[in-house]
Amino acid sequence: MQMREPSAAADALSEAVRLNPRHVLARLNLANALSGLNRHAEAVAQCRAALGVDSNDFRVHYTLGNMLSQQSLPDEAVEAYREAVRINPRFTSAHHNMGRSLLRTGRLDEAVEQFRRVLSLEPRDVEAKRMLEAIESQRGG
Repeated sequence: MQMREPSAAADALSEAVRLNPRHVLARLNLANALSGLNRHAEAVAQCRAALGVDSNDFRVHYTLGNMLSQQSLPDEAVEAYREAVRINPRFTSAHHNMGRSLLRTGRLDEAVEQFRRVLSLEPRDVEAKRMLEAIESQRGG
């Protein structure tokens, strides 16, 4: 669903969720819309509700990680991303975001591991290369 007005999108998606509370994608889209309105706690709540419907959907864990990261909760975000890549090990976006969250917590070695994983899956990924270079520079090497 694409709407130019975020609050209208949130309203429409809220109605969709009300009509079908088990619709995971509607909940994830609602979480993104709420996040766009800076209603982060509600966005996290929608992700957690989606987990209650399908805890094996990597997209749910990934979106939860994004919402937690936006709330400056990098440790919790890492756990959500970790679950996303457990379910879908080839999901490079989750590896990227987990690496960024690990950096925010000072866990450089683990961050390096995530960016290397991205490069093993997507050898031309420029952002992962830049992140590894930045870590090496930060380490003084």
